[in-house]
Amino acid sequence: MAYSNFVYPSVGNWESTDSIYDNAYNVRTPHSCNDGQVTGHVIPVAPKAGDSFFVTEYIVELQTMKLFIDSVNSRELPDGSYYDLPPIYCDFMMAALNRKTSQEFLPKDVPQRSELTASRSPIDRILEAHGSTYNWKVFVILERQINGFKESMWQYHQPRDQDYATEENEDPTQSSKARKNIRTTINVFSYLNVPDVHDKMVTVLNDIREELVRADRTWIADPDPNHTTTGIVEHWDIWLERHFSKMIDIGYNFVNRNVGELRDFWLGQPDSEEKKRVLLDCAALAGQTNLVNIDRSGIIGQR
Repeated sequence: MAYSNFVYPSVGNWESTDSIYDNAYNVRTPHSCNDGQVTGHVIPVAPKAGDSFFVTEYIVELQTMKLFIDSVNSRELPDGSYYDLPPIYCDFMMAALNRKTSQEFLPKDVPQRSELTASRSPIDRILEAHGSTYNWKVFVILERQINGFKESMWQYHQPRDQDYATEENEDPTQSSKARKNIRTTINVFSYLNVPDVHDKMVTVLNDIREELVRADRTWIADPDPNHTTTGIVEHWDIWLERHFSKMIDIGYNFVNRNVGELRDFWLGQPDSEEKKRVLLDCAALAGQTNLVNIDRSGIIGQR
């Protein structure tokens, strides 16, 4: 089950004077190989060679609901354990979370989510919560490689294919690339914990949960005696906790493995200025694993 986004502004569609450009997020020192911190950078009006590339960023990735629904259907959580909850009725899933069959699920007087949609479909309203032209305040602009690494880990993939990362760790001509693989992985988590980004993420996740609560209550309110509480909200809370934990595990393990591989390779190389730089960067990167975390404060249903 895949979901298409609503129309939203790409980087080129924002007005050149829009304040969003004041918070285009990038590594604090863009050409550094060891800086795990992320901060706001203004995008140059006329980018020059060597400038970073940026994209409009869904802080909560659009495939989040697909991951959640796949997990509910398989009963398997992101960490490989299983839900200790009764299964959710298939009838409810089809009625509320399928775009084709959910268009009249909610009451006619359901509050309008934005100027774009007064939809009665829970899944449409959830997708709208992710961001659109009419719900643009939950977007930020993010450097493209950090965005790509985040998207991979959000879907439980390595930020960089490990075979390629190992080749780069053991290639003296690729030492900058190898260090930036590790640095960018740390940058993903630093970015998610920037206060403005964190607040927007909390808003989106709480809006998604609100729509799941609304769908559950609508189902229960139906006079059909089989329409009892669905457990969808309880499933969401557990899934989201394990989802973030899985992302953290992927990031932490990638950083530790690749710092180790890179350090071990360069310890075996002849003494040189490059060797000294790489080993210093490895130590600096290893010292920033505390950044590989996700602040869950403010997210309803999370501890």
